[in-house]
Amino acid sequence: MHAELVDGEVRCPRSFVDRFHHPRSYGRVTAEGTLALQPAEAAHLLARGDLDVVETPEGACDLAAFLAVTDAATAFVVYKDLRARGFYCSPTVAGYPGATADSGDLAVYPRGAGHADGTVDFTVTVCDDRAAVAPTELGEAVLGVVDEDAEVTYFAPERLERPPQAATPEPPATPVPARLLPDRVLVDAVDSLGDRAAFYGQPLRGRDATAGPLQLSLVEAGYLAAAGWLALDAEAVTATAAARIGPRYTQLAAAYAQLRAAGYVPKSGFKFGADFRVYPPTAEDPTATHSAELVHVRPADDPIAIRELSLHVRLAGGVRKRMVFAFTHAAEAITWVAIARITP
Repeated sequence: MHAELVDGEVRCPRSFVDRFHHPRSYGRVTAEGTLALQPAEAAHLLARGDLDVVETPEGACDLAAFLAVTDAATAFVVYKDLRARGFYCSPTVAGYPGATADSGDLAVYPRGAGHADGTVDFTVTVCDDRAAVAPTELGEAVLGVVDEDAEVTYFAPERLERPPQAATPEPPATPVPARLLPDRVLVDAVDSLGDRAAFYGQPLRGRDATAGPLQLSLVEAGYLAAAGWLALDAEAVTATAAARIGPRYTQLAAAYAQLRAAGYVPKSGFKFGADFRVYPPTAEDPTATHSAELVHVRPADDPIAIRELSLHVRLAGGVRKRMVFAFTHAAEAITWVAIARITP
């Protein structure tokens, strides 16, 4: 059976409407009563043998030639994978059934359902593993990523709300004496900043030490100095932190402050390749629990490479933590997005 590539669509005979559109959710029905397919759909029918060739301006094309002409290999691999998993799906192109979805490249219907049922299970944005994605595009569609072996990995973003839950504790009447070093701040006594539930700093003599100095990271110290807890000039701490950490300090400080305000306890995520490891809101000593999340902070106007995203998600999954990205905007606004690897 032959078809023809016309204006970016593959036009198929009328007989294909009853064979492939109504029962299997391929393509769209044209005003002439024929079936129009997007290239990934047509490639799938070529791969199945339901189409022999597609006529194009470059001549009659088999599967390989057609994918070269249309540059649809990446979309085809994802489309084929979803079909193999038992899903019917439609392109979100205008005029196609999937166009009712407000995100992604493919609208995927629940197993056993199709476009006629009117319910979209999820949407998929198609990309390859060398691409980058804008943070503003994360949070609605699943990412279907095709690697160099033509394998598909799916990542599900989820927008998170981190509303303030906890007011910054009232500082003591007399700020706590502290020493500002080039890379950290030292406080004389481990109990100077309240009980361990606050989990500020780390005893310098060891995690279980009950006496001796307490060390604070520059991010922690900047937060506490601004809140009036430390007998240090907040601007001096900020200047030292900016000199040590660089331009990212402002972003890290904003994320730290929002996490604290939401009741979370952020600590260094260095051992996990992240900016923070984060303990959930709790009245208990956070040291008695495992951190629940890893947080990576980056500017919202900087696209993130898919390979970087995959690295963070994979590492977080390996230590049974949720991977969260804090995308920072102007005026310290932050978009929080959790991303997990999923199997549709």
